[in-house]
Amino acid sequence: MKENKVPHKELLKQQVLQNLEKQLQTLDLELKELREAKSTDTKSSAGDKYETGRESLGQTQNLLESQKSKFLGMFRDLERVPIEPKHTITEGVLLKLSMGWVWVAVPFGKITVDQEDIQVVSPQAPLVHSLRTIKVGESIHLNGKVIHLLGLY
Repeated sequence: MKENKVPHKELLKQQVLQNLEKQLQTLDLELKELREAKSTDTKSSAGDKYETGRESLGQTQNLLESQKSKFLGMFRDLERVPIEPKHTITEGVLLKLSMGWVWVAVPFGKITVDQEDIQVVSPQAPLVHSLRTIKVGESIHLNGKVIHLLGLY
């Protein structure tokens, strides 16, 4: 990790939004293909196989629509996340921890920005909840690990 280099939150936000948009486009394509498969599926003499296949396609469609709804919600939530510097552990803060960078925004996961790995987590994440009680320079114990809060951005 590079010393004293703080990733740009605007770039971070844009990259996460772009990734979410790509995931949404992929899900849209998968749903379109699934709908086409369902509409061209014809009933054969093996009726049970047809019904089982239709049920499987329906379950897959429900799963994809659920994922799409989740990603769409994350996209909308992320659009509202502020990027100005923060002095408290709240939505939009970029944290420098002994374990690496963490951005409190949406439950996205790891992304690399400015050659830095950053964990993008929800404000409700257990780590964020535990950190709210400390100040820069202090530490917490979480899951058997000591985590030092090195900075808020």
